[in-house]
Amino acid sequence: MSFFEDEILNDLKVGEIYTEREITSIIYFKDNVVILCQESSQFHSSNTETKYKVLDRTETFVHTRDARSQSYILPNEKTIIYKIERIY
Repeated sequence: MSFFEDEILNDLKVGEIYTEREITSIIYFKDNVVILCQESSQFHSSNTETKYKVLDRTETFVHTRDARSQSYILPNEKTIIYKIERIY
């Protein structure tokens, strides 16, 4: 997978529509991002046909637990969580 520098997005805006390739650029190149999508289990950078609409954007601390070590993982910075839906 390769992207030109001008293809890499910094942020997604609520209400806007993006291609699957644009969503993939956020996942690959932006730190501390989570994408929630009920319709898609994976994203492909080669797909420019499928479109997604951003429903919500939240910036918050994500608290997790490491199942292997049974440890609580303290967040040291906020994560951006996007909720999106496939529209076509």
